[in-house]
Amino acid sequence: MLVSSRDKTIILWQLDESGSVLTGKPLSLHGHGHFVSDVVMSFDGQYALSGSWDKTLRL
Repeated sequence: MLVSSRDKTIILWQLDESGSVLTGKPLSLHGHGHFVSDVVMSFDGQYALSGSWDKTLRL
């Protein structure tokens, strides 16, 4: 699960096979210069695309 944040990061949480229980420690992804307003993950879970108020997209 990916969560966008106002602290300029994206948090990646691992879920169990049921998709309802968080497992492990979350990973914080950095790179945007302003609030991260949107994030989407590819169907296969291999890629994520994020959009920020700094007018950039990151893959």
